[in-house]
Amino acid sequence: YNRLSQRIKDPKPYEHQARTIIWALYALDQIRRFLTSFKQYNYQNVSNIISLKPRRDAVALLAPTATGKTEVLETIAFQLAIDGVRAGFTSTKVIMIYPMKEFMKDHIKRFIRDLTYLYINNQKLSIGLLNEDIKDPNELSIDSRNLENYLSTFFETDQNGKPLCPIHATPLSYRVIGNNINVTCSGYQHEFDFIKFTRDAIRSEPPDILLITPDMLNIIMRNTSTKSDYKNVFGFEDSFGFPLAIILDEPHIYSSIFGTNVSLLLRDLRELIRQVAQRYKLHYEPFILATSATLPNPHTFLAKLLVTDPSSIEIIAPVSPDTQFMSNKGVLALLPTPRQQKSGWGIQNARIEIIPLLASILPPNKRRILVFVDSTELAERLVYQITDYISRESGFWEEYAVCKKISSIYQPDVCPNGVPNKAFISIEPLSARMNDKVRREI
Repeated sequence: YNRLSQRIKDPKPYEHQARTIIWALYALDQIRRFLTSFKQYNYQNVSNIISLKPRRDAVALLAPTATGKTEVLETIAFQLAIDGVRAGFTSTKVIMIYPMKEFMKDHIKRFIRDLTYLYINNQKLSIGLLNEDIKDPNELSIDSRNLENYLSTFFETDQNGKPLCPIHATPLSYRVIGNNINVTCSGYQHEFDFIKFTRDAIRSEPPDILLITPDMLNIIMRNTSTKSDYKNVFGFEDSFGFPLAIILDEPHIYSSIFGTNVSLLLRDLRELIRQVAQRYKLHYEPFILATSATLPNPHTFLAKLLVTDPSSIEIIAPVSPDTQFMSNKGVLALLPTPRQQKSGWGIQNARIEIIPLLASILPPNKRRILVFVDSTELAERLVYQITDYISRESGFWEEYAVCKKISSIYQPDVCPNGVPNKAFISIEPLSARMNDKVRREI
């Protein structure tokens, strides 16, 4: 539907999209088969625990921006939500964790558009959003302008800031009723009651798909004053079932102390889901799907974040995961300028040496380095100094034993057949004299 609506002729999925979806469905095959008969599963009379462990603990797609990662998230989230609905689950089926609320904005609007299409074609799935901007009904102003601003999180707006139907681009009518906002497409009269616009709506009737930030997840799981309010989301209290998957968007951001806290949070969330599954005499390991644009050493990084065996993580990437973290354009370098000439010799040497070092490590197709300095004079002087440095045997080549460390550190074309290639980089100052093609590429 997405591709047809955008009038893309003869649509073909990217190979990495298809591979990720296939791997995720393969990993989930056992639980999805089990869900087809879950309504007939009389767990009260079962004595033995049934094990439902995914074939992979996690599947991760690493791909550059605008290569269809959202389509993968959406496909798996929607499919698992449909499976859970058909099994009779009333808890949240998929929990999607975003490192920052800004990352949710484009996704929530896209998901709502596609869920609206499903809804008017008789497949209803509900969705909710939890971050610090989501309010309770008593916090919402009845003033129409304030409601329009609030709904702009969920819908595209016209030039006057009024929310529009994601399918027909017609104006929406809206008002607060009970614990939610009643929104209707004024032109075609279909409602948006599948969206949980408020916290109270999420608490009372958990959405099939929940988008949430780590901060909010921490609050609803660990804060004693709110923990009991959201038990239905996880399958406690009056709801039935349990979350089937955790989806992580841009997990590369989870580093340092923030990463440690998120790792502990994920550990507790997975344990909570295990506990709920045990109510149904099931030993279930929650499946994790991750998508990221940049993630160096992905097996190691995700294994530490998820506290799992690296061999249980399937990585899909259009290029090698080991080089995925590198920019597809090149490198930006900000070189320091010594404030005092008498103390600046070490910094001056570092400025001369670091550029050839970076260039010799980068693959030839990524060997583009844009260097920022504070004057045209310094730029021209650096060009002369770096060119001289790599032209002398006693310079770059001897100091770093380049030809002895080819492949282990440096790229093969830097020293082919053991002979220094002193033309492996070309250096120029950015000026009006520069070649037009080079200027356009920069």
